[in-house]
This record gives sequence, structure tokens and C-alpha cells, in this order.
Amino acid sequence: MALDAAGIDYELVFHEWSDLKAPEFLAKNPTGKVPALETPEGVIFETHAILRYIARASGKLYGSSNIENSHVDQWLDWINGSLQTLSAQFIYQIFGFEGIGLNYEKGSLFKAKKTYGDNLALIEAAIGTEGYIVGNDVTVADIALTNAIIHYWTFILAEKERKAFPNIARWLGLIAETHAFKKWWGRIRAVPSSLNWPAFEAPAPAPKKEEKKAAPEPAPAAPKEEKKEQKFPETTFNLPAFKTEFINEPDRTLAVDNFFKSFDANGWSIFHLKYILYKNENEVLFKFNNLVKGFLRSCETIGKFVFGTHQVFGEEPHLVCEGVWLMQGTDILDALKESDTFDTYVWTKLDHTKDSDKAIVAKFWNCRKEDEDSIEGLGRLRTFKWIK
Repeated sequence: MALDAAGIDYELVFHEWSDLKAPEFLAKNPTGKVPALETPEGVIFETHAILRYIARASGKLYGSSNIENSHVDQWLDWINGSLQTLSAQFIYQIFGFEGIGLNYEKGSLFKAKKTYGDNLALIEAAIGTEGYIVGNDVTVADIALTNAIIHYWTFILAEKERKAFPNIARWLGLIAETHAFKKWWGRIRAVPSSLNWPAFEAPAPAPKKEEKKAAPEPAPAAPKEEKKEQKFPETTFNLPAFKTEFINEPDRTLAVDNFFKSFDANGWSIFHLKYILYKNENEVLFKFNNLVKGFLRSCETIGKFVFGTHQVFGEEPHLVCEGVWLMQGTDILDALKESDTFDTYVWTKLDHTKDSDKAIVAKFWNCRKEDEDSIEGLGRLRTFKWIK
């Protein structure tokens, strides 16, 4: 986020855990951790040291005076010592992460959550009713704070609890409008009720020993009906290769053109689907998204046979859900038809030889930027999902 906000070009390199102990990586960062920033002047490690370097190198994001520079430093140090260390003690464990120091001890979890909440009250007072955490422009302190609290704000605080922090809500709204935030976080979505850690249950008592009794003769097992695997026609279309090429092609028009050039109508089908709306269920975005997610979860087993986009359009309270799916075979997959929510959509098969149907594919597959892209007649794109 800081590199994007500063306008500095960079290359992002991901590492496997095993890479971090390799001699070539330890030569750059002897702590064996990420992130590390390679610069023309040398390597820097530790997140907030990197943030300070970015701010100094760009002449941006560090305040407009010596006192503001110092205030940025004070907040970076406070965030590192008071917020980041708490995350591992309860937020990571609510997400189900495993690792050193994550012991799921009930007392420490509740204590860490309370301490985090107290710190949030301190931030609420410091931010105030206008501006940012330091001065009137975004600084690396805002970027560090955003990344420190975003999971707590969106997953741990319930809707009614967030109302106690109007200054933070206002400030996050400003940050959320920046290009750097949208690029890495998209749009802020917050849960209506708090996620909680797994229930703490006492171990069940050992069963009492009972006298052995002669077991009745088991009834003969009924023969299990084997589920037949769906057979498909021979095809020249390579779905895995196509997915990678299509998603990574920056020219969206070219990507769609290439798809139709390689499309094999003997082995594949294209469907335009529309969600059948029932009264009042499309009035609130997060509730409508939950319906969409429920359907998509039921389709997870067919991922290797499908590709496409699934989208929510419009404005509350008139949202709609549509999409275009590519599917192996000449008809809808049997596994999809067996889904409990299959009948909540109308499925229309498209003809790849018709320009009008090809235009439908292009419209939906090229509409990807939430809150920016739109389709005439449906409105702006609110939620975007790849089906892959």
C-alpha cells in the first residue's frame, strides 16, 4: 500500500516458508523473515522500517513538518508494540491459524480482545472528527494503522459495536477511497455480528465400563449404489491453460477473442444465468452476497469443469445477480443440477456463433472492477466472483 501511495515502482516477490532459511535469502535478511525490501542502496527488513524508508525516499507520506514526522514515528512504534502483538493472541486464532504462541487459552484470548478494544478507544479519541491520525493527509502511520485494525474492524466488531467508533469509521472511509487501499483490500465489508473463537468444551467423561453383552446378529448390509462419474465428449479445449491465460491477459477484448477462437462447442457449453429474486431479499448488499456465497459453496466440487464470472449489480434495494459460466459437456453438469440451490437460477444456453450471445460473454467476463465497472441495464458492479 505504501509503495503504491508513494508512486514508487516495485516488483512483488512471494516466498515459500522454506525459502526464508535459504542462504541467499538470509544474506538479505538474517532474521529469516518477510517482508524485506531490496533497494538500490541495500536491503531493509522490518515492516515499519520499510514504511519509513518509502516515506523518506518519495518525500511523501511522512507529514509536513518536523513535529508531524515525529508524530508519525510515535504512532508507528505504538502500533507495533500495542496492536500488532495482540493480533496473534486472538484474531489469528479466531481465523483458525496455527503456529507458535497460538495456544487457544480462553483467559488470554478474552484478555487480549479487551485490551485491543481499549486501544481502539484510544485511537478513536486521537483521530478526532476530521483529518487523519497525523495532520490532514495520509501518512505511513495511517497505512500501518489501517492494516493493523482492518481485521478487527471487519470481522471481530459487531455492527452495533462499530457505532461506538464514529471517528474511526469516518477515517477508514477516507482511507478506503484511496487507490492504494482499493488495490489491496477492495471495498470494506464488515460482518453484522462478531466472529468468535471455537467453543471451549471440557473433555467428555470416559464412558463407564459395562458388562459385555452378546451383540445381535447384524442385518445384511444393503448394496451401496455407486455414483456414476459423468462422462464428457472428447475435447480439444484445455481448461486449466485457458484459465491462466485468460485471467492474466491485460487486454480483456483480446482475451475474449482468443477464447472464442479456441472454444470447442462439441465438448463445452456457455450459460447465462440469472438469480430468481424473491421479495425483499435483494435490498441489502451483504445479505444478498450471503445468498450468492451459499450457492457458490455448493458448487465447489465442480471447479475443474467450469469457468466464468458471478456478479451482483445495482443499488440497494434493487440488487440483481447474474453471470456467465463456461461448462464442460453439452448440457448443465449433473452435479450442478443436484445442488439444492440450482433452481434458484434461470440458465440460458448461449450460441457461440451468434454475435449477440458473444457480446453477452464479453460484457460479463470483462466487467470485473467492483464499484467502477457497470453493465447497461444492470447498473454498477457491486460484487465480483471468478468461477474457477
